[in-house]
Amino acid sequence: MIEFGDQVERLLEGPRPLPLVLAGDPVLRTPAAPYDFSLPGPLWSELLAAMRQTMHSAPGVGLAAPQIGLGIRVAVLEDPALVPPEIAVERDRFPVGFRVLVNPSYESADAAGGMPTASFYEGCLSVPGYQAVVTRSASVRLRARMRTGMQWTAPWTAGQGASSRTRSTISTGCCTWTGR
Repeated sequence: MIEFGDQVERLLEGPRPLPLVLAGDPVLRTPAAPYDFSLPGPLWSELLAAMRQTMHSAPGVGLAAPQIGLGIRVAVLEDPALVPPEIAVERDRFPVGFRVLVNPSYESADAAGGMPTASFYEGCLSVPGYQAVVTRSASVRLRARMRTGMQWTAPWTAGQGASSRTRSTISTGCCTWTGR
């Protein structure tokens, strides 16, 4: 069995951007393991840079580690939201700076389930050419560790830096990670 650090090194020795794993691959159907910050700092930084480059090249606004074949709970997000202001408002799409989410989880911000929802067309880098309208909570409470390991908990609300596309990435990644 290949050690995780060796697996990452082999992946990073290959072409860039990294190849995307497509729907049907077992890594996308298997619950991912929590990441334990076991990679040496330079290898961890190189992995995150490669994930960011791959996300941008796809192009996408989020990428989870299983989408590049690594069964760990890590995702990168970034959305410059390069759309005209009137479209940004209509699509609830605003800039989100680069973020690394380690071991993320989320829940509706309203535990009673009465939270407003929002519906948008969404796609997935692992399912190219397919989009569908998906309805999600308009606001969630996100818990994750940052790239340094520091705990981060925050409301993640449409219109406050969390476009529907980044909420989709969080949701899709978390569902993959929990086997849903």
